[in-house]
Amino acid sequence: MQIVQRLAALLLCIPMLAHAGVQLVVDGVEDPLKLAVSSGVDLSEYANREVTEAQVRRLYAQSLDQAKTSLEPYGYYEAKVQGQLEPVGNDWRVTLHVTPGEPVKVTGVEIKLDPTAAKIGAIRRAQRAIENLKGQTLNHGEYDSSRDALSGALTANGFLDARLVTHRVDVNRGERSAIIYTIIESCRRRGLDPFTYLRDVLTELPRTTNWQVKNLTPAAWQKSRHANSLTAAA
Repeated sequence: MQIVQRLAALLLCIPMLAHAGVQLVVDGVEDPLKLAVSSGVDLSEYANREVTEAQVRRLYAQSLDQAKTSLEPYGYYEAKVQGQLEPVGNDWRVTLHVTPGEPVKVTGVEIKLDPTAAKIGAIRRAQRAIENLKGQTLNHGEYDSSRDALSGALTANGFLDARLVTHRVDVNRGERSAIIYTIIESCRRRGLDPFTYLRDVLTELPRTTNWQVKNLTPAAWQKSRHANSLTAAA
């Protein structure tokens, strides 16, 4: 009898140690952003898995940053996420309130192609599809698909060794990255060593203000480097 009573008491304690799963609720956005958040947080894997209170609190704390990161491929880099964690029966319910903020816009796309390739209709249409991304919300998936379509059009039309060069993609939040894309092409045109140039520029960028960025262009850097060499020689 005592054994039965002890087993009953132990069974009563089990719900306190582990809950059946986590109910995840996402509001403030609709699909595909809602789906991106739901699948981008580790909590989504615990809908039908037992989880302890310590585990769910750790997963909940991580989910806020995970939710924000999951929106970046769709152009939302300034999302704000607030959450709520509460027990519901034997389960936990996590509610994520998402404010996506203003999306990043593609402000410029420039593609460099072989002049002969650019005259072929299929290649020209694929190129235009990328150029039409200008003014739209930055979507990494759409950009990757358009880029792959252009590469495929080049290959299909006999340009087997062609290399697609997207040498500038300017977006509002990625201004520094856009400069780097342009740098590599510009360095080659000017006969500069890209490694040396990038090393110097990336060293200076953290302490460079917006109005000083113009001093880091390849032309300005080359001029400054030449002036420094003359000063050292004197």
